[in-house]
Amino acid sequence: QLSRSISTLNNSVAAIAAQQAAQAAGRQAALGQVSTIPDGLGKGGLQVDNSLTQGWTNAKGPTQSQSGGKTTVTIEQTADKAILNWETFNVGRNTTVDFQQQSNWAVLNRVNDPNARPSEIQGQINAPGTVMIMNRNGVIFSGSSQVNVRNLVAAAATITDDQFTQRGIYVDANGTQPTFTDAAGKVEVQRGALIQTHNPATSTDAGGYALLLGSEVENAGSIITARGQATLAAGDSFYIRKGVGTTGNDRSTTRGNEVATSLKAGSTSGKVSNSGLIMASTGDITLTGHQVQQNGVALASTSVDTRGTI
Repeated sequence: QLSRSISTLNNSVAAIAAQQAAQAAGRQAALGQVSTIPDGLGKGGLQVDNSLTQGWTNAKGPTQSQSGGKTTVTIEQTADKAILNWETFNVGRNTTVDFQQQSNWAVLNRVNDPNARPSEIQGQINAPGTVMIMNRNGVIFSGSSQVNVRNLVAAAATITDDQFTQRGIYVDANGTQPTFTDAAGKVEVQRGALIQTHNPATSTDAGGYALLLGSEVENAGSIITARGQATLAAGDSFYIRKGVGTTGNDRSTTRGNEVATSLKAGSTSGKVSNSGLIMASTGDITLTGHQVQQNGVALASTSVDTRGTI
């Protein structure tokens, strides 16, 4: 029994080391490619959708500063739930998007691209709270991207303003209406990309979550959610419920968010694949879809008093 445990541990360490080397190589390769995404605010980059009369609520307009070849776009949130409508939400390689918000606040970035293109994140996104990126055409985190937030929701689907402001990401009391609907595109985390949620402040705090939703979801990068949850879910619509230990969902066995997907008749959606590195120490990793391929590393460790789950 001991020798088997040691062998398993050695194999895990070797697999993680191989993935980390692959991620470093992927990042270097991405940094060496020619970027087509402009930095900062403006056409083809971070472009506000000015066609809507109510396009920007509970946040001040974006400001931009530059130093040492780097561009920082700062967005100050003024209330707990902000809704920002963008024509394009593309983050250039030398751009950092900094959301100034409280840790229990959330910002919904909805992309209304008239040319139906996916959003591409090549630079950095930082926030103390929850950042949601909604682009029905897809969301791509390139190999040069870095995300550091409390919670991340990246969805190639739609969510209504009422759903977001009244219930956040969770279904209504009846649980009959999906939270996110009409997924059309793919959420892709490319090799070299790093998505990381904040480490808990104390040993008793929970970590954050990374929730990736699309008609197809693929991770080849690194997703790290210490004491939190990493979820990859593919389908046409998504029902999000609070998991185990929460009111209203006593039968759940999932720590964190419980996700159910639905498919329309004849739909080809539902493929989830992980060829990268997903680590949720004393947390949860959930892959859900019609077809799930796990070809990478998915590691959820267990402590003396907290179990990790996959």
